[in-house]
Formats: sequence, C-alpha cells, structure tokens
Amino acid sequence: MFKIKPLKRTFILLVLLVIMLAILAKYQSRQIPKNKIARPAPMADLTVSLPDDFAFRQDNPKWSSHTLGKTEDSLYDYGCTLTSVAMAASNLLRTEISPAEMNTRLTDVGGFTKTGLLIWKHVGTATNGKLRAVMSTDPSHASITQCMQTGGYPIIKIDIGERVTHWVVVVGKSEDDYYIRDPLIGQASDSPIALSSRSDYIYSTRCVMSAN
Repeated sequence: MFKIKPLKRTFILLVLLVIMLAILAKYQSRQIPKNKIARPAPMADLTVSLPDDFAFRQDNPKWSSHTLGKTEDSLYDYGCTLTSVAMAASNLLRTEISPAEMNTRLTDVGGFTKTGLLIWKHVGTATNGKLRAVMSTDPSHASITQCMQTGGYPIIKIDIGERVTHWVVVVGKSEDDYYIRDPLIGQASDSPIALSSRSDYIYSTRCVMSAN
C-alpha cells in the first residue's frame, strides 16, 4: 500500500478524464435526441408510423414463467428480445403470435443458443419463411429509419441504466424521437412511449421485415 503524491494523482485523474471523453465520443453517433417528456406523440406528429395492433409484456403471467429454448432462463427475466420479436411478427403477419408461441416456434427450429440468446436467422425459419431478420452493422438513426421506410420493425438494444441492456421494438418516428413498445412498460391499450424516456443510447439494431 502506498500513497499517491498530489501531482501524480492529478496526472492520473487527467488521464482517466481523457479516456472517459474518448469513450463518450465513440458512442456519440449512437445517442438518441434527448426529449425527456415520457408521453406519446400525437399521431399527427409522427413522420413514420407502423401498424401497432399487437403489444405484449414479457412479465405477463400467461408466459412469464416459460423458459427460453432449453435453458432455465425465464421470459420474466430474459424475455425482452423474444417479446419484441413476437410484437414485430404479429404486426407484420397480421395475426397474434404471442411470446409463448414464438418461443415454442424458435425452440423447435433451434432458434436459441445454449445460453438462451436468439439466433436471428431462425426468425425466418420460425415463421415458415414469411419474415426475415436483418442484422445491422451500423447502430444509427439511418439504419432505424431505413428499416421503417421498408415496412420493417427495428428491434433495438438500449441501455436502461446501471449497465443493464434491454431490447425494445420501434413502431413510430417523429422529428426528434422514436416511439417504442417496451416489453416491460405499459399495457396493450396504452400508446407507445418515447424512446428518449427510456434511454439515451442504442447499442445494436435488427430489422424484422417481410421476406418478400
């Protein structure tokens, strides 16, 4: 154990500050416009609006105790990705595919890894080739908007604080925000919420869309 001298301590703090600024700059392009009003946008304010007739929660008692694939991980704790996919698939196919049904379909086709992660290419297999999931290498505003303009549903991984990541599905866009269905917030009868009320950063994007 030794005591850091004042000058040395100052130098170390400056180095750490520079590192932190560099990390922030790296993710700056992923930052969502800040708009902390957690209310739905009037429909007239949306520049892009996708069909939003099916909304599910991962903690619904009907399926919250089900486990992902062949793991012991429950939908209650780890079902945000699956639930987001179920919402996107239901809206695209115009028929309800609950998280429980989507879980069964994906399990039957080997759609999860041994640790319960979704194997995105099997979204197509689980829907008899009617849908496909496109993985974007560019988690940006452009990739989200492009997905919506082709009729697809962006499913995005966001930071909800304390290093916890969470998947949600985007169903609308206004001039300065995206509007989402969050598997942990609200009821089916509620309107979508502003993404900026949940997170300032996106880390990954997928686009679930028609295979045609």
